[in-house]
Amino acid sequence: MGACVQGPGGDRVYTEGSGRIYGVGYDGDMLALGSDVVIVGPKWIDLAGMAAWNVSDVGYSETNGAKQWTGRIHVTQDRGCRYRQILQESNGLVSVDMSVTAEADIPTEGIYLFLGLPLEAFAGGRCEARGTNGQPVRATMPRSKPTDPRFLLVDTDHVTVTDVSRRMRVDISFDKPRGVTIQDEREWNVSRYALFTRLSQAPVLRKGETASIRFGIQLEGKADHAAVQLSMERAGGLYTLDGFGGNFVYQLSSPVTRFNLDSLRIAWGRTQMSLTDWEPENDDASPTNTQWQVLEARDVPGSTLRHEFVLAQELTKKGIPYVVSIWDLPEWMYADPGRGKDVFGRRIAPEKWDELLESIGSYLLYAKRQYSAEPDLFSFNECREGVRVQLSAEEHRDAIQRIGAHLEGLELKTKMLLADNASPGDTESYAAPTVADAEAMRHVGAVAVHSWGGATPAQYGAWSELAKKIEKPLLISELGTDALAWHTPWQFRTFHYALDELRMVQEILLHARPQGTMEWELTGDYAVADVRKEGNGSETVVPGWRYAFIKHFCNLTPLKARALGTQSSQSNVLFTAFVGKEGDAPVYTLHIANLGPSREAVLSGLPRTVLSLRMIVTTEQDMFKEMAPVPVRRGKLSVNLPAQSLLTLTTAGEAQLPDRGK
Repeated sequence: MGACVQGPGGDRVYTEGSGRIYGVGYDGDMLALGSDVVIVGPKWIDLAGMAAWNVSDVGYSETNGAKQWTGRIHVTQDRGCRYRQILQESNGLVSVDMSVTAEADIPTEGIYLFLGLPLEAFAGGRCEARGTNGQPVRATMPRSKPTDPRFLLVDTDHVTVTDVSRRMRVDISFDKPRGVTIQDEREWNVSRYALFTRLSQAPVLRKGETASIRFGIQLEGKADHAAVQLSMERAGGLYTLDGFGGNFVYQLSSPVTRFNLDSLRIAWGRTQMSLTDWEPENDDASPTNTQWQVLEARDVPGSTLRHEFVLAQELTKKGIPYVVSIWDLPEWMYADPGRGKDVFGRRIAPEKWDELLESIGSYLLYAKRQYSAEPDLFSFNECREGVRVQLSAEEHRDAIQRIGAHLEGLELKTKMLLADNASPGDTESYAAPTVADAEAMRHVGAVAVHSWGGATPAQYGAWSELAKKIEKPLLISELGTDALAWHTPWQFRTFHYALDELRMVQEILLHARPQGTMEWELTGDYAVADVRKEGNGSETVVPGWRYAFIKHFCNLTPLKARALGTQSSQSNVLFTAFVGKEGDAPVYTLHIANLGPSREAVLSGLPRTVLSLRMIVTTEQDMFKEMAPVPVRRGKLSVNLPAQSLLTLTTAGEAQLPDRGK
């Protein structure tokens, strides 16, 4: 007999922070149906849409169920359009009112609404429109790339698209008859179909003029609820996982920081080395004569430095290994001083290198002497990309060698972190010069990468192979999906954002095989919880879905666990398994992320000594909810997975037969 948990159902719409739609929900699943308003430049050379990197000044509000986004679309360097989008959902219908207003005269080939339809869902299906003469116009969605990408052109106020099995139907309606084109975008190396229509076809959108459209999307479909077969292999183990942790960089004084430190079992941490506060001006003209009194005087109550040192002290007392990284340098250390801290791609002045070594070393010596805090690893944050200090691959090698030797000379245990790239692509070329240099590698303690933007299994796997090659741990020193989400922080509160991050965590565990991960962040920045002001002036921390998912991994996975081999018969059910110890007893923890509709899971491969498993589940309705234990018979169990959920099964606290080594 299996365990059953109810999950979410019904229709819903998935939006990015800017308001751009990227999916519509149905029957517990999601169809990757995207919307964008695009301002097309003359001759279709420049296209400006609602992507996160192309919008600014975004605002969001919600009134009586109507969601509104406002912002600015950047068309050229000095010209843009204001946009407003109002979205409502009712009885499965998504209604959208969109308007675009020019801030200056903007030459265009037109302003278009694009709706993207996934190729894998609709290949071989049908699209049908009602022409202005009342007659239907039909076309087949091509399975292979057609000679002419445009396969339906019609004036209409309604289009219906169905998949080949007729299990899914999308109705798209407009406020009035409009010229609609549906095309196959493989012509432009994009794996989707696109429906588009014009908001405006004027050759110039004059300053103050507004183009607008009202459209609706209604999706009806039946998801695939077929049972998933899961299996785990107990023999051996793929890699060792210290555990999960987080970054503690910005907004350290937020109540969210304290809440996370007290409620999560943190295995790795990352802090900032704020040399801009430690040595904003050069202490003196000699890099060998440190003016300690000048530097130490800047460590005052309430300062950024005090927060950093106290946080590092707490991590050290708890026995948590941590990385310290530099984001910004004092202006006087740069080759181009005076440009400001928010400028990317800054270079270190060659003549200031000895002063930089003095500053780094003095910061770490003071932390060790005054706070008994000593980081395990040091890096420049995302120096490949220049966020904000930039180093070429060869400069990165030289920095590792110079800084590593300096810290060794100061008898500090801190080793250097190789790479610490912003995204998982391109492992070898940036790390290669360091890997090829024996003296530089002598100072390397680990290799790291950030997960922004995600990666393919092969790209994640390349980091695992690199770590194996150099025999160093791999760390995901920043774990997050959207590096630009800080522009639109309401995203962090949405279930869909949390679900996407859950998918990324499981993919990283399956393919990158890290020794530790660090969430960005466990503070008030990119917060996994909100702070609610109470009537009496006090503050209450309210955890969100991201927190609940993180708690599954942090608090239920054994520390220093072995990752076990796993298999899943469904691509949208991601399964990871770990075994560790509590005392002498083995502890098994299994994480099952069901990213699609509800379904039964049949799991095999458990030890026959296991009689039952604790079950904790997080869905859109429930966060970290403990359910009735799941019985295990002869190493097998069955359980119903809620739609879009994380279900964790663990032997911790559950009865087991004596282990006789079988």
